[in-house]
Amino acid sequence: MNKFLLVVFTLLFMPLSQLSAQLVGGDAFLKGTYVEVGINNCGAYGSGDNPPGGYHPNPTFALGFVADSDQDGWDIGSPDYCGDYFVPGSPVEGWQIQIGSSVYTNTDQSCWTSEIPGEVTGYSYGSGIYTGVWEGEISSHDLGITQTTTLPEDALYFVTRILLCNNGTDTIEDVYYMRNVDPDQDQPWSGDFTTDNEVIYQPPTDPDALVISEGLTYGCFLGLGAKDPNARVSYGNFSTTDGTPEEVWEGTGGYYSSGSLNGDIANSISIYVDKILPGECRCIAFAYILNIDDLDEALDATLSSIGATADGADISTSGTTYICPGDTTQLAILNGEDYEWTWTPIDGLNSNNNDTVYASPEVTTTYTIVGNGICGEVERELTVVVWEPPVASAGIDTGVCHEESITLDGSGGETYLWQPPVYLDDETSENPTVESPLTDMYYYLEVTDINGCKDTDMVYVELYPIPDVDAGSDKVMALNTFTQLYASGAETYEWTPAETLSDGFVYNPYAYPDDTIMYYVTGTDENGCTHTDSVTVFVIDPVFIVSPNIFTPNFDNINDKYIPSVEGLGELIDFQIYSRWGAMVYDWNVGDLHGWDGTYEGKIQEVGTYIVLITARDVIKNVELQKTVNVILMK
Repeated sequence: MNKFLLVVFTLLFMPLSQLSAQLVGGDAFLKGTYVEVGINNCGAYGSGDNPPGGYHPNPTFALGFVADSDQDGWDIGSPDYCGDYFVPGSPVEGWQIQIGSSVYTNTDQSCWTSEIPGEVTGYSYGSGIYTGVWEGEISSHDLGITQTTTLPEDALYFVTRILLCNNGTDTIEDVYYMRNVDPDQDQPWSGDFTTDNEVIYQPPTDPDALVISEGLTYGCFLGLGAKDPNARVSYGNFSTTDGTPEEVWEGTGGYYSSGSLNGDIANSISIYVDKILPGECRCIAFAYILNIDDLDEALDATLSSIGATADGADISTSGTTYICPGDTTQLAILNGEDYEWTWTPIDGLNSNNNDTVYASPEVTTTYTIVGNGICGEVERELTVVVWEPPVASAGIDTGVCHEESITLDGSGGETYLWQPPVYLDDETSENPTVESPLTDMYYYLEVTDINGCKDTDMVYVELYPIPDVDAGSDKVMALNTFTQLYASGAETYEWTPAETLSDGFVYNPYAYPDDTIMYYVTGTDENGCTHTDSVTVFVIDPVFIVSPNIFTPNFDNINDKYIPSVEGLGELIDFQIYSRWGAMVYDWNVGDLHGWDGTYEGKIQEVGTYIVLITARDVIKNVELQKTVNVILMK
């Protein structure tokens, strides 16, 4: 009932004029681009009625099957096209079913012999395929037979699928289905019925079964074959009734299962079915191939076993494919074009009713796929295994000092890729080195595990600021004294040279150098970054007031004047000279370069001792120094 509904649904979409044009009387006609086929009311390929307009039958006989095998146009080439393959002459193309020792035959254009009642029940076109259906029954064995012929629109072959259904209560055993054709493909143009016939493949030696014939004049090609270990091919005899399906299968009784022979003889294929259980259907298929270049494609199209691919890779045997979390795989049913498919569960699928779906489950999922079609109901299971995801780790956020390097800590994969590659010594390393970055950086890590699955993580690398280390202002100190240094801007410090310091590892050491020196301090901040600054300690002598104790103002230009001096970084401010009676006889001011000449109010003073009060300034300490001395005036 379901099949009937499917056919009706398909027909509803065919324009009525086109539908009626392909069904004439009790026959159906399939018109592809390069192949045309006639199906009569006993399921043989050879119409009893003339086809609709536009077909290319032989002028004398109605249509069997015919091909523009050169694909150059039906009225171009030599010959224009290859002929009806079994007409004119005695139009032999038909089939037999053998159950035990009983043989039933439907054959030839005239449907004689016709021992299996039935009729053409449908014609349809969809997805680039023309389909004709014939249905019948061998009531004595409760065996229902459905013959479905499919012609891909642009192909040079057509496929026949036979569905054998046991509608009774007893097992049907030892069933043979045989197809027989007399190939006369050159005859309409050459008048020669003879072909060169050869068995190419034969199970069980070969996985495929194939017998071919070629016309002797034009080389028109015909192949009959299947991809079925239970199929056998042969050449020999002539009419469909000349032997039995079992003889064809065994290569006996006038049939030959190997080698080649030139003659006006038939080619045959027989397929064995060991048993059909009550309520069970068995499906077999074979192809007529009308161009040698289409052999492989045509034989593949006969496969009745349902396979599967994942992203184009055949998984028919294992039924299993693997994906990474979040990925999608394309699952496709092989040889399932003639079925309507239902997938369960629908979890992770973009559709649940196509022969091709896209699956992206979150967890490992087994899908059950049920197909209903011309070979009955079939079921497959496909499992999509979702790998455990890798866990990428780019390490904890970190930092690096100026002009220094740091190693990143990646993990979680088999291979690694860090982006951007800026400042990295090797972006494909698990633990690359960041070499002297000039700015803060975000690095993204993509890891790939052994299954090809990926994960990402990110790490932030901060470029720490340079510590603002300051060694303080330059210092000036007197020899044989000390000064204190002060550094700032860091957490810890190290001074060099440390020999003349109280402690080289404090921020404020005391310095007691013997000579002017430059000290360097290296400060380290809380990030471990360092910077160096310097300070100069200038060492000078102390400030002293120096006074002569005698001078001789006798005008001989030798020691004629008295003036004290200041040693060190100091300056003379003033000095006053007093007589022994306390009278001031001289008062010096800055600017006077000569000093006292021993006179007072224009008169030379007497020889004797005078008291000098001297005032000077220490310019470093900015303090005044005073000193009282005696000086002797002599002549």
